[in-house]
Amino acid sequence: MNSEAKWQKAYEEYNNLKDRLDKYQNKELEYILECWGSGKPIDLPLGKLAYIFVRVEEMGRIALSIINMLKKNDWRGVIISVVGEYGSGKSQLGLILNGLLEGEVESVYISLDPISDVEEKILNKIRELPSDKPIVIIVDEIDQLLADLAEGRRYRIERLVDLIRGFTQASPGEFPRASFVLLLSKRAKSELHKDKALADRLLRRTSMEFRLSLSDDERAAAARDAVPRIMAVFASHSKANYITIERYFK
Repeated sequence: MNSEAKWQKAYEEYNNLKDRLDKYQNKELEYILECWGSGKPIDLPLGKLAYIFVRVEEMGRIALSIINMLKKNDWRGVIISVVGEYGSGKSQLGLILNGLLEGEVESVYISLDPISDVEEKILNKIRELPSDKPIVIIVDEIDQLLADLAEGRRYRIERLVDLIRGFTQASPGEFPRASFVLLLSKRAKSELHKDKALADRLLRRTSMEFRLSLSDDERAAAARDAVPRIMAVFASHSKANYITIERYFK
């Protein structure tokens, strides 16, 4: 394919995406741009993510596999981990999963940070939920607890492990309250494995592990595929952006 044909193909792809994105509300487009600017995952329905996010089909398949695993266990007592490198899309997968669970089961998405009390953050999220129904708790940014662990401060990671155990185990004749989906970087998994006590109480109780990874070639392809999506979002967001991008193609 010569350069002119490639240019024409890129323009057609951009135009097709823009036609789809023109149907989005302006506040949705502003939200997408805001998330891109801050590096945050985008909390929109899966159908809308398909036109703005590379690899969304793969993430949708993984999310459905997780849901099937949870369903088989009546949503209770399961620990599932999703392991990937930084930038592989774990947080985005967590939000996709949380969106797909809506209407199926009570679920919460919790992103940890370096300061907040882990127990309080999780319990505050589920306090308003019915106590007699199962819950799926998706925990992101577990890496935020690694600095404490490296410096010998184990309280927050210990509280997380205790909460997971308390919610996923039950006394005889009772049912576990919840299942957990843990979003882990490769580094977080490695550090937890080094700590035998934590590995025994958490990682070795994991029912299933999913991996998110990209080869160098896949990463380069994803970057190329992202370009027309970015341009289409900007063009749909404002007339001025649209004129600028049209001039670029002409």
